[in-house]
Amino acid sequence: MAQVIPADKKWWGGGRSPFNVEYGKLMMWYFLMSDAFTFGAFLISYGTIRFSSNGWPDPNEVFRTFPGVQGEMPIPLAFVSLMTFILIMSSVIMYRQMKFITTKDLGYNKEQVLVVPTQTGYNNEANKTVERFRARLQQEPTVVSVAGTGLSFNQGYSRYG
Repeated sequence: MAQVIPADKKWWGGGRSPFNVEYGKLMMWYFLMSDAFTFGAFLISYGTIRFSSNGWPDPNEVFRTFPGVQGEMPIPLAFVSLMTFILIMSSVIMYRQMKFITTKDLGYNKEQVLVVPTQTGYNNEANKTVERFRARLQQEPTVVSVAGTGLSFNQGYSRYG
């Protein structure tokens, strides 16, 4: 016999609900799990192919080859070294670009910025409240401009700002 459960029944009675997770944290867990499954599948596939084949390429031959070059290279691991260099340099470039972007002078005086956290989340009532507040501020003669953002200044995801 089926059991009827009322729609307003609370499933969690203590503390903070484990199902009330921030979007960013949930997506990070999805990413980590998909990454684990993908690399797990790669490792299982490699093991299956490796142990099911009778012959396997000689590592000395494989690591002396370079794509687009006929024959063996005199330097072992030349291609692996090039790919490692490219990966490290791209990481350094991305690090420096993010540092530049997050520490760049945006042209405003931080002492002249008013930050009002709403703590209401994203809904129609919060939008109406923010719009009323913005309209009222624009009527003040001493206020130069009014802008809004989803992230607070200097409280984003960067360690630089």
